[in-house]
Amino acid sequence: MSFSTRPAPSGLRGFTLLEMLVVILLVSLLASLMMQGFIYMSGTYQTVERRQLRAQQQELFEGWLRDSIHGIVNGVDGAWGKDNQFSGDAMSFSGISLGSLAGQPSGTPIKVIWSLEKKNTYTLLRYGEAPLTGGAITWYTLKEWPSTVSASWQYLHDGQWLSSFPMQTSIFARDKKAVLPRAISLYVNSVPVPIELIVSVRSNPHAYAPPVIEGVL
Repeated sequence: MSFSTRPAPSGLRGFTLLEMLVVILLVSLLASLMMQGFIYMSGTYQTVERRQLRAQQQELFEGWLRDSIHGIVNGVDGAWGKDNQFSGDAMSFSGISLGSLAGQPSGTPIKVIWSLEKKNTYTLLRYGEAPLTGGAITWYTLKEWPSTVSASWQYLHDGQWLSSFPMQTSIFARDKKAVLPRAISLYVNSVPVPIELIVSVRSNPHAYAPPVIEGVL
């Protein structure tokens, strides 16, 4: 058995230590750039995701408010309708609505309350509803803002925005002709952009009159 002892061709040689260090340095730089790009894209994705979530929550909240106000009516038959007439001020309003947000069948008259409340370090927007026949009010917190944010309701009547409705014709009497405003506004002095939601009241604003059925045999 024989072994070849011929030397390797002079044109073939390995990497020097300096060349290896340069390659390692370049690979490290590329890996660092790729990691920074990954971190940046991950942060951008999370930011976009949070904004989309806030936009979805805002759209859902606006839909609830719109459906509830659109469902407000000027009264229903029976004594329960007289005891739950619409009334509102800068911090809350209540009335009869056909638009339940808590699972009641559509068209079922219920008592609804929308309220702005200060609690600890937050300003809360709360919604409550209860059967007209009586019973406990079920409350839901739909929105939270920092306590530094101010919010209020206003009511459109005869082309003017009022801080309370109905208008008082005297100290002890309320306007019996107009029992509903034309629209309800929620103004939130939030940062960086204030929010103002205006929702029309679709029901007849005048006092409720029970239907008269003629010609019944």
